[in-house]
Amino acid sequence: MKSFESSANHANPNNRLEQDALSSDCINCADENHEHLHPKHATRTVLFDKIGQVAIINVTKHGYYKIPGGGVENGEDLQTAAKREVLEESGCDCTVGSYLGRIETPVPIWEMYDISDGFIATVVGEKATPQYEDWENARGFQIEWFKDLDAAINTIENNQVQEPGMEALQTHDLNFLKLARAKL
Repeated sequence: MKSFESSANHANPNNRLEQDALSSDCINCADENHEHLHPKHATRTVLFDKIGQVAIINVTKHGYYKIPGGGVENGEDLQTAAKREVLEESGCDCTVGSYLGRIETPVPIWEMYDISDGFIATVVGEKATPQYEDWENARGFQIEWFKDLDAAINTIENNQVQEPGMEALQTHDLNFLKLARAKL
């Protein structure tokens, strides 16, 4: 797993997403080029409400936590993707703020190489109930609001992931929370 701050070698959050070369740090395989893994470009967002609470999605049926985020659609810029994913997964409209950087994570169990750009965002208006898709409901997605960033980080650090292969994604999102803490 690699973490990158914004640089000329990685996506600028104000530009359309460009293909990146894959790194060679997949510890679960011998393929340094990751040709067997399909790249997935995504955004992840550390979302704060008006009083500083942090949104975390508890994937209850599989025992891991994630922050709002998901795939970038064709032709979509990163900030638009982040805002759309926050609305879908938290039920909240938001203002996308600081860029946190990029984290690349091999997820062999899904034959995926996740390339995620992270942001900090703030809820605009009132919190609403998310309208999860069927597959998200089947996985037990539930939004939880933690009192602050440290409480969210502590909960995730102490969580024992139940689903094989999902620890990489929980760690990946935990790293975005830590990047947000360092930036604030």
